[in-house]
Amino acid sequence: MLRASIATIALVLAGCAVVEVVPPRHLHGQKGEPGTTPVAHIEARVWGWYLLKFIPILAGNPRAPGLPGMPVPLRHTVKLENVMDMVAKKSRELGADELRDVVSHDLSKWQPLTLVFWINEYEISANAVKRED
Repeated sequence: MLRASIATIALVLAGCAVVEVVPPRHLHGQKGEPGTTPVAHIEARVWGWYLLKFIPILAGNPRAPGLPGMPVPLRHTVKLENVMDMVAKKSRELGADELRDVVSHDLSKWQPLTLVFWINEYEISANAVKRED
């Protein structure tokens, strides 16, 4: 029973795809560029475990982000374009016209205790805005 629980937890935590939204009320009245109204600040990330950095083992599912999420086995989903698609999709869902101040970050980190495993991750954040016409 303990082994099954550990295996289940490991699978859930093995790869992740998440989209987080900060609504305008948490921006404390700060506006972006003139002629726009803030809709939200959006941050998305996908990460997963890789063998020798390049061979995917388990990675987050960018088509179904959320926690807990089911990782995708043996598929290279940790890609910048997948994370950008997640941000753009959420922006459209919230009714925004544009994404501004897009920032990306990537991480590839060797796991020293395992000798052969890496964690790869991409993260993008952006401000979703509506144009004031």
